Amino acid sequence: MMTSEQIEAAIRDAGLDPDATYRNAQGIHLKISLAASYGNSEDVVFVYLVDLEGRAYAKGTIYEVKRDLTLVDAKLAEDDVVDDETHLCPHCTNPDWHCVLEEREGGFLCSICNCLWHPDDTLHPGGLIVANEPELTPRPEPTIHYEVWYAQDWAVRVMSGGYDFAVSQRIAPTPEDISRTHTRVKTFEATSPDEVFTHFQAEIWSPRGEARDLIRALGLSHTSMSVGDLVVEQETGKVLFCDRQGWVEIGEREWKPDSARSLQEAHQS
Repeated sequence: MMTSEQIEAAIRDAGLDPDATYRNAQGIHLKISLAASYGNSEDVVFVYLVDLEGRAYAKGTIYEVKRDLTLVDAKLAEDDVVDDETHLCPHCTNPDWHCVLEEREGGFLCSICNCLWHPDDTLHPGGLIVANEPELTPRPEPTIHYEVWYAQDWAVRVMSGGYDFAVSQRIAPTPEDISRTHTRVKTFEATSPDEVFTHFQAEIWSPRGEARDLIRALGLSHTSMSVGDLVVEQETGKVLFCDRQGWVEIGEREWKPDSARSLQEAHQS
């Protein structure tokens, strides 16, 4: 496995700056997450992109990602309108977001949240023309509850080789008996497994060692989610193995909540 220093060096050698803000072909502003990016046994680096709120957006090899990104400063066109007191999308009040409002018929299209906004404070979420909405329409809340399971110390070495390797060594986890090889860490609400992976990097959920006591109490040694760890979708029972490239669905756990009440009880247990 590549070290974090080798991963950062490979990203910079390819002409990407982990500290910069980029804009993709869809006009979305993105940053590179060094904490979530990783290299496989063949020294191929996979880069995770997050939006400006830190939510996972996409993953790909360095060159797949590079093809779709342009530095924000290089992308600004003469007819773009940058944030000021007159043209400011209600979503983008943080000056560090470098919002770009492109003039379109009916208003200005925000490069970050894709809202079509008009100076009379009419907001059309997602660029769709809808009835006037004087107040900002909130983004939908995540609806998937994920259980986060880390590989136990005795199994980490094999699990980190990926799912196929764990199968070959006859210790691959099964949906019916994941506690044999893994320990449940937390339940987390998110929109996708990739978002869970990004959140459970030590630099994000434990930047000052906040999770250290929990990890020790559970008899574990690694704070960052990595290859070999699991997530379980509580609503569906799906068990997903974090593989060397993406996720492997290894089956469904038989038990799953059949109501909102039982799900709430599960969180309290």
